[in-house]
Amino acid sequence: MKIKEYIAKIYFLKTSEGGRKSDILNIGYSFRPLLHFNSNNYHVQIDFGEIKLIKLGAAYNLKLRVIDLCPLTKGSEFELKEIDIIGTGEILEILS
Repeated sequence: MKIKEYIAKIYFLKTSEGGRKSDILNIGYSFRPLLHFNSNNYHVQIDFGEIKLIKLGAAYNLKLRVIDLCPLTKGSEFELKEIDIIGTGEILEILS
């Protein structure tokens, strides 16, 4: 299985919109929610880069790593899930 990389614009839902209860700290651990696309869930790793704190209610351009079985293309829209939906996104660029 090959890993594909993308740049995606991701909006993290506020708590009042049904999202997480707290912001996401970038403290050296990988952030791995589920990526929900075309009625299927895929494991995804999100790279926050130099961003130290992901604020709820904000959008960020972030690198995603997803197994190649996920048929994402430029412009694909998806959701991020933990137990519930925590964010929405769109693929801006395919890196590999």
